[in-house]
Amino acid sequence: MTLLWSYRALQAEMIVTQMVVSMTIINLLYNSIGLSQTQIGITQAIFTATVLVLNIPLGWLADRSGRKLMNIIGDGLVALGFGLYVFANSFGQVVAAEILIGLGIASSMGVDVALQRAYCEQLGRDYAKEAARIHTIAPTAVILGMIAGGWLGSMDVRAPFVADVGLFAVSML
Repeated sequence: MTLLWSYRALQAEMIVTQMVVSMTIINLLYNSIGLSQTQIGITQAIFTATVLVLNIPLGWLADRSGRKLMNIIGDGLVALGFGLYVFANSFGQVVAAEILIGLGIASSMGVDVALQRAYCEQLGRDYAKEAARIHTIAPTAVILGMIAGGWLGSMDVRAPFVADVGLFAVSML
C-alpha cells in the first residue's frame, strides 16, 4: 500500500470509529438486562476510569511498539467489547465489555492523531487543515451512526452492537 493510500485508510478509520451505532439504544439494552441506574453509572465510571488511567501508558507503549500496531489492537479490543455486549446478560458481562472498550479506546485514541501528524509530515500536507477536514466530516458520521442505531435497535436491541463489531473490525484493516 502506498503512503497516500495508507493515510487515506487512516482517515477512513478515524471517521468510521466515530460511528458508535449502539450509543443511541444502549440504555434499552441495560434495561432489558435488568441493570439498576446505580449499576449503569458504575459501568460508565469503569469505562471512563479505564480510558483515563491507561491512555498515557498505552500511548507510551504505542510510541515504543508501533503506533499502527496499537491502533489495530485498539480497534480489535473495541470490536471484542461490543461483541461481548451482543451476548451480555449480567452486570459483570457489561463491566467486562466496558473494560475492553475502554482499553481499546485508550490504545488507539491518541495514536490516530500521532499517525495523522506523521503522515502529514511525510506527505508534505498541512496537519491543521487535514485535522479540520476530519473534524468536519466526523459529526456527520456520528449522526448517521445514531440514526442507524435507532433503526437497528427498533428491530433488535442487540443489532446495533453487531454493527459496531463490524465497524471496528473493518477499522482494524
